[in-house]
Amino acid sequence: MSGTITRWRYFFAHQDADQESWLDAQARCGLRLVRPGLFRFAFTQAEPRDEKYRIDFQMLRGRARDEYLGLFRDAGWEFLGQVASRYYFRARPDAFAPEIFTDADSKKARIRRQMRVCAILTALLAYQLSMGVTRILDEHVRGTIGAAVAAVVLAGAFTCLGVWVLWKMEQAYRRVT
Repeated sequence: MSGTITRWRYFFAHQDADQESWLDAQARCGLRLVRPGLFRFAFTQAEPRDEKYRIDFQMLRGRARDEYLGLFRDAGWEFLGQVASRYYFRARPDAFAPEIFTDADSKKARIRRQMRVCAILTALLAYQLSMGVTRILDEHVRGTIGAAVAAVVLAGAFTCLGVWVLWKMEQAYRRVT
């Protein structure tokens, strides 16, 4: 085994299945995930093999988090790390089941959890956008528009991105059967 190998990649909230497939493909190329990240993933070189990586979205703290991780450990899943509210797991060879979501209700509940957080963030961005527009209008009256335009453009772009991600998650929710 050599040192850490870094791969840079970004996935949106609705792309968990794509991210899991990408991690599975890295394992087939001999790269084992040791530290997940938002953009940066750390791997170690290993023998190529088929592995199952899964991601869950939970907002847990303290004892609830410990119990949650214990359930996964007992079911044969190795906890690899947490990025924000995303928990990364790899199925051990003795894993009880190769999937962490086996029914439609649990899949839908997971998507709903993500949608709630994304909706709150998008609403905050929309509020920031409205405050920026108000500031631009106020500064326009005084003749100084300044940096408010840049803030509005950024808030507008991220608000649009949030709405798009929510729409994609809604589509994923409707596809669950």
